[in-house]
Amino acid sequence: TGNTTLAGTANNLGTVTAGSIAGGTITSATTFPAGHVIQVQTTVSNTEWYSNTAETPTNITFLNTVITPVKQSSRMLITFQFGTVSSYQGSALGYGAIRYIPTGGSEADVVPIGANTREGSYTHMGINLNSTNYQGDNGACAIASHLPNTTTELTYKFYIWTESSGGYSYINRVDRGAASDFQTTSSCTVMEIAV
Repeated sequence: TGNTTLAGTANNLGTVTAGSIAGGTITSATTFPAGHVIQVQTTVSNTEWYSNTAETPTNITFLNTVITPVKQSSRMLITFQFGTVSSYQGSALGYGAIRYIPTGGSEADVVPIGANTREGSYTHMGINLNSTNYQGDNGACAIASHLPNTTTELTYKFYIWTESSGGYSYINRVDRGAASDFQTTSSCTVMEIAV
C-alpha cells in the first residue's frame, strides 16, 4: 500500500502508487502513471484469405484479438497491420472497420471512425482497387484509440467489404495467387494504456 519503489534490479519500474505488486500480479488497485503500457495482446497470422465480400462487412476471424482490461479507465490502442490487403474485380474499392464486442454484450464500432458511411457502414481505412490481379496494398494498417470503460473481456475484430456485389477482398495474398506473388503475414496488436 502507499508508494512502493522498486529498485536494485535491471527491471526497475520506478514508483508504483496506491497498491502493490505481490507475486508478479498487477491488480486493479495498482496505479500507473498516464501513458504507461499495462499490457499488450497480439495475434499474428499468415492465413491467405479471399472472399467475394461484396457489400457485406465480413469479419476476418483469424485476426480477432481478446484482451481483458486491468483498469476501467484505460485507453486501448488497436492496430491492424496487413502484409498485403487488396480489392479486385467488380470495379470495387474496399473498406475496413474495427469493431469490438464485450463478453455478453453487443458488437459495436470503435469510435472515432470516419464521418461518412460506405455501403451502409462507417470505416477506419480504405483499400485501393487494384488494376491487375498481381497487385496489393503492402503495409496498410488501420489504427484506432478506444476508451471502453470496462474491465470485461473484449474482442477486437476487423471487418472488410467492397462497394459492389462483384467485389473480392484479399488478405495476405493477391488475386492471382501465384507462387511468385505476395504471401505475407498480418497482425492485430491491442495495447492497454493507463490514462
